[in-house]
Amino acid sequence: MSVQRLVREVIASEFDTTYYLDRYDDVRAVAASAVAFDALDHYLEMGWKEGRDPNADFSTEYYVQSNPDVSMSGINPFFHFLTIGRRKGLSPSLKKRSAGSASDLVYEVIAKEFDCEYYLGTNRDIARVKEANKDFDPIAHYITNGWREGRNPRADFSTSDYMLANPDVVAANLNPFYHYIGSGRREGRSPALPGGFRTRYLRTMRSLPEVVSAWTIPSRPYLPKSSAALAQIISSSAERTHGRIAISLSHDNYIEGMGGVQLCVRQEQQECLALGCSYLNIHPVQPLPILAASENWSAQLVRLVLNGEVIGVTTAANLIAAIEPVATSFTKAAVFVHAMHGLTTEMVLALADAVPDSQTYFWLHDFFSVCPGYNLLRNDITYCGAPSPDSQACSICKYGDSRREHISRFTAMFERARFTVVSPSDATLDLWKKASHLFQGRAIVHPHCALASSPAPTRDATKPIKFAFIGSPTVHKGWPVFKMLADAGCTHQNYQFYYFGMADIGESQIEQVTVSVSLEDRSAMSDALAAHEIDYAIVWSLCPETFCFAAYEAAAAGAYVVTNRDSGNVARMAADKSLGMVLADEHELLEHLNNGFFERHRGKIEPHRGRLDFRCFVRELFGEVQ
Repeated sequence: MSVQRLVREVIASEFDTTYYLDRYDDVRAVAASAVAFDALDHYLEMGWKEGRDPNADFSTEYYVQSNPDVSMSGINPFFHFLTIGRRKGLSPSLKKRSAGSASDLVYEVIAKEFDCEYYLGTNRDIARVKEANKDFDPIAHYITNGWREGRNPRADFSTSDYMLANPDVVAANLNPFYHYIGSGRREGRSPALPGGFRTRYLRTMRSLPEVVSAWTIPSRPYLPKSSAALAQIISSSAERTHGRIAISLSHDNYIEGMGGVQLCVRQEQQECLALGCSYLNIHPVQPLPILAASENWSAQLVRLVLNGEVIGVTTAANLIAAIEPVATSFTKAAVFVHAMHGLTTEMVLALADAVPDSQTYFWLHDFFSVCPGYNLLRNDITYCGAPSPDSQACSICKYGDSRREHISRFTAMFERARFTVVSPSDATLDLWKKASHLFQGRAIVHPHCALASSPAPTRDATKPIKFAFIGSPTVHKGWPVFKMLADAGCTHQNYQFYYFGMADIGESQIEQVTVSVSLEDRSAMSDALAAHEIDYAIVWSLCPETFCFAAYEAAAAGAYVVTNRDSGNVARMAADKSLGMVLADEHELLEHLNNGFFERHRGKIEPHRGRLDFRCFVRELFGEVQ
């Protein structure tokens, strides 16, 4: 008798076809449409591999979790149970001992080291189920579903880290916490990745070419607008504004974006129109995280937005050819370079040549002119300090290979263009001068906004201490650190954690408050923070911020800014002890949380509330309406 026939005969003796078809709708649908279908064959060929159960008393998933050797061997688990497991007294399923708990080996092993308070504290959706049903068992939930959803059974064990570091456990479809307790710990496997979120990021990091490829959008046919048609449109607009025009360059369509640069460009356009000045924006049709290639730069497609309306797509060559003949009619012209990602330095130089009497300004919204890694994070995770491109540090960074050419192109552009550098903060200008060697002479510090503070009523010291994260929940903005902080404080009755922004952070111990900031409602964030009486804003950028609206919005709301020493302008701002504090690293932050520092410190904060006075540089440049 063949092995396959033996397995079939043994399993057939206890396989329940009715149960199998009733339990699995997709299998029943296939059976209904098939001329000949055998549920037993389905289970033998693929059902058990998909974790399906052959009858009501046997759980395939539970059995392989409870018996890693079976999973590793590739034996059909039901066949193993019928021929070996039952005789050895192995349990066939996750049986209920009493309301909400399970009596089985996996349950008993995990229960000894499971932190229910932590599990409920870090998973608000599970906590709500527990509140509604006192018999609900969080341990059983973790065993059946929680680990698959990436939930952690206790503070020092990361389910996702363990699975990332141990592909054999994943391949065997084993509960990672059970494996760790049963054998992983003894084998020296770590419950979490050393280095935390940084190591996790590096393990999945994509190379720069891979990132560029991911940015590439499917090409579509465009009929580039002719230079003659563009010249007529631009000339007509400039004529209506008495020859006053501002030309800006940015990395994407600022009308559609919601980031800090987009808001700055949008405000610049609004101010120009209010001052009776035409406003032309140029941005790439194909967005990129790097400079566009210099080869055949004149054929690059760019999109044009005039006075807030898209007027079409054209080539860089057509754009220059359109502007050059009408530039003589400009009575006052300025070129603002806000972001160079996806553009070419060659086009910028050609544009400056086409408008020879214009004033040219280069904004330091980031450090892209220093490195393709615009935020100066080595491999997107650690502040590098902008070393020499020939340094060992650059040789181990994903941006190192392309940095020399990148700097060479920016150097050529700055040597020919007569840029006035505009920085939103002193901290940014200081770092840029030190790191770039591009500075040619004139620079202006023009903050995006100014904070005006006034005393506010003292807050109720009996209320919980509220911590907030503001804006984009990304790695470089410090979101993993805030999550770590919230995990550590989730069981503390006097701590509450909030997220303010537009992203969906999912169910967690962090309460989400959706806030959208726009030109029409610039105070939306500070108003929301104040309404929730946030005590501490954790503005934990891993990179040097050139300005950081979030920090100023927090201060305007009366929240105390907590940051790290690498956060650039945030650290410079928080050095004023009336507004915030600067810590060495996340270890000091966690120590402050755990030793009661914030509870002692809150009472010493001088309560204040402020308003932000938003400023636009073009008003100073173009003056009053003509």
